[in-house]
Amino acid sequence: MIYPDNFEEKIGINTIREFIIEKCHSVLGVEKVGSMAFSSDYTTVSEWLEQTYEFLQIIQNKEDFPADNYLDLRQTLINIDTDPAVWLSENDVSGLRNSLMAIVHITAFLNNSRGLDDSLKYPMLYTMSVKVKTFPQFVQKAHSILDKSGRIKDNASHLLADIRKNKTEAAKEITRKMQAAIRSAQSQGIVSKEISSDMRNGYLVIPVNASYKRRIKGEVRGDSGSGRTVYIEPEAVVEATNRLKELEADERKEVIRILTEFTNMLRPEVADLLVSYDFLGTIDFIRAKALFSARINAVKPVFENKQQMNWIQAVHPLLNITLRQQNKRAAPLDIILNQENRILVVSGVNAGGKSLCLKTAALLQYMLQCGLLIPVSSDSHTGIFDNIFIDIGDGQSIENSLSTYTSHLKNMKFFVEHNDDKTLLLIDEFGSGTEPQIGGAIAETLLERF
Repeated sequence: MIYPDNFEEKIGINTIREFIIEKCHSVLGVEKVGSMAFSSDYTTVSEWLEQTYEFLQIIQNKEDFPADNYLDLRQTLINIDTDPAVWLSENDVSGLRNSLMAIVHITAFLNNSRGLDDSLKYPMLYTMSVKVKTFPQFVQKAHSILDKSGRIKDNASHLLADIRKNKTEAAKEITRKMQAAIRSAQSQGIVSKEISSDMRNGYLVIPVNASYKRRIKGEVRGDSGSGRTVYIEPEAVVEATNRLKELEADERKEVIRILTEFTNMLRPEVADLLVSYDFLGTIDFIRAKALFSARINAVKPVFENKQQMNWIQAVHPLLNITLRQQNKRAAPLDIILNQENRILVVSGVNAGGKSLCLKTAALLQYMLQCGLLIPVSSDSHTGIFDNIFIDIGDGQSIENSLSTYTSHLKNMKFFVEHNDDKTLLLIDEFGSGTEPQIGGAIAETLLERF
């Protein structure tokens, strides 16, 4: 449990999310960042940390991990699953082919990444990948019907090959008929020797003086603004154009049949395909976390299933990012809390870093339990908490008419009612906001209770 509701805002985790989102390849990964959440399950957090650590190793080893075509085809797949009348477009098939190839390449990379003793270099990521179907049959089928530009190939079917061959001949026939019509009109003095065919409203036409329009058999397809020129599609060209349009209709029908056939292959596998795209999003998310880890010099510390902090050289990552732009760096902290030393009281002058120390502890522990590596020394020992409660800032609310101290008391009431021996409490300026003797007495009593 996290308390209060604006916990993430108070400690800066939303800014962390923004930095991670910048590293994502796809909407798939961005959504995973948005749903990134605190877990108190030790096994789950351990797996998350190991996944991020393994990907950080890939980055640090400068290995060529597949990074293209992280495309989101989920809604398209859902559409064909829910509506039998829907089929994939050429763009959909192309996107599916490319993204499924990306999944094939990712799983192959993780399967083939082995050390000198032939052991898996990235076992946790590999374990994720073996649970995912890769659908090479769909990739192969898509290759057989699409060219590199994503257009249906001429030889996707025998019928389509014949139709497109006939289309080419029909287009040539239109050109021949038009050239013959122009030569005839020129020989009759209807048009000048310099005249050439033009295109109007999708039709190949001859521009003719309006006074001669009845001397050329054909269809009028428009005129100039002044009305002095009309555009005529010669009769012989009309017949050839109609033939071409019939072939184009046949082509569209055959392309739809091919796409529908491919779509029908996919329909029974939609559920597993969606799982594969979820895997692609998870990989994108883990990769983005690892890239952010590299940016903040984060490591995977010793992570144990107990409530403890034995942090060495812990750094507030957001402060450090800001200071590095000024060629400075944040001062590191050593923080120790364990079963023997359960309470740490930090005192000092104003602007001495007390609140920053609390926020560093809150942020790094929260990051850790979201599966993020943290900027501490690698020999630091970390633990896990069921709850993290903070009372940082004055908490004044005009809407709720809460004074500073009333806000403190409200938080303390919640802490007393909900904390246990697996709770991390972080309290800033304990007992402040009221007369010192009263505030101090209440703070002392609450500390004893906690």
